[in-house]
Formats: sequence, C-alpha cells, structure tokens
Amino acid sequence: MTRLIPGKTKVEVELFRGVTLGDVFVAGIGVTMIVLVILSSLPHKFGVCIGVGAVAGLLLFRIDEQPNYRYILHILGHFGYDRHFAKTYTDKMLVERGEGRMDEAAFNELFQNGENRKESKSEKK
Repeated sequence: MTRLIPGKTKVEVELFRGVTLGDVFVAGIGVTMIVLVILSSLPHKFGVCIGVGAVAGLLLFRIDEQPNYRYILHILGHFGYDRHFAKTYTDKMLVERGEGRMDEAAFNELFQNGENRKESKSEKK
C-alpha cells in the first residue's frame, strides 16, 4: 500500500520508531564526551561521567513528542534573533497627551510626516 505525502509536508528521517538522526547525533556526542572523560586523568572522573550522562539523557528526554535539545535550539534561536525597536510617540505627543490633546498631536504628527513624504517623493523625481 502506498501513501501519498504532499510536497510541502516535512517528514523527519527516523532510523527506528521515535529515533531520529538528531537523537543519534546528540547521543553520539554524549557517549564521546563520556569516553574522553574516562580516558582523562581528571579527579572524580566517574562523577563527571555521571553528570555528562545525565545531561545527555535529559537532552534526549521527550516532552510533548519533541526532545529537549530542540527546545534549547529554539531558545538559542530566539536569543540570537535580531530585534529592532522604534519609537512610536514623540516627546511632544506625550506632553500634549498629559494636557489632554493627544488626538491633535497624533493628527499633526501624521499630517506633517505625510507632507514631508510627498515633498521628498516629488524632490526625488
């Protein structure tokens, strides 16, 4: 029986049911780190191995069908996102708001910006 999968559907490559290539990659890094710690001459290396194994296990643990390493990647992506903030109110508008004339200030600000835009467009031509 063949199943038709739409072209826009993202299908993850699973080696076994519930085990993806990302899981194997994270587990491989964890095992490599444990082996390197065991071969080192660090004091308390077995305690360090238990800690590294616990961290690797927690990264592979799934919450809501998604492993924790993906959540961490989403969080890091959020912190790495470039944000730009813009000021929406001028100081003059805030002063006039305190005096109860916010609508007039907003209208004047928009009207002045509209005139400036028309002038700058006509100057560019």
